[in-house]
Amino acid sequence: VEGVLRLAHQATDLDTGTFKASTTTVILYVVRLAARFDNYVSFLLQYDAGEHDSIRGKPFRGLALDSQAREALAAARRGLRKALLGELRPLLLGWYHKLSRELDEAFQSEDEQVLDENVRHLCVCHSHLLLMLRSLTPAELTEPLAKSIACAVAFLATRHQWNKELLDVWNGSPSYDAWRVPENEVYEALHVLRRKLLGWLRDTATQRQLDAVLSSVVRVSEGSGA
Repeated sequence: VEGVLRLAHQATDLDTGTFKASTTTVILYVVRLAARFDNYVSFLLQYDAGEHDSIRGKPFRGLALDSQAREALAAARRGLRKALLGELRPLLLGWYHKLSRELDEAFQSEDEQVLDENVRHLCVCHSHLLLMLRSLTPAELTEPLAKSIACAVAFLATRHQWNKELLDVWNGSPSYDAWRVPENEVYEALHVLRRKLLGWLRDTATQRQLDAVLSSVVRVSEGSGA
């Protein structure tokens, strides 16, 4: 995990402030790697505590954790969450808002090439933002994170092009291999997080937070996604 955290810190240093840079593939790879490690670590901790969403009891052998292993995994998860939500998430949001502004300008000028390209890039940003939230519990959600989930669900449902054969090409190879989240992971994250989002909206959110989350979904649904 320490190696992954070092990669995450180094990835933030590679950011040039735009999605359309040569370092984008490296940064997105690190996001996916850190998110998957967080998923694995969270699974072990939730399984050990009997708190996993879809597993009842402890049917798997060899997954018992002693106190030392549990403390080490908990510390690793804290480090991964700090890197994902504290360092990499703001970076992706910066790319996202810049792409959205370019998309708004393209709407005005009717530039179809920019429209098509930026919508695909925004789908990539949404997919990675979803993946890094995959292992959060409803109790760990906040208003900004709930907005990210709700907007991603709405945006991907209406704008993502499913199936590998339809994907665009990045430097001569399918973008699936370069910087997209594999579609099985996108599909899983959408369904896992939809349930958690609904739990948060129903049990935790105030009326002001409900209004804010749904207003953000309306903006995404009727416009570019800004």
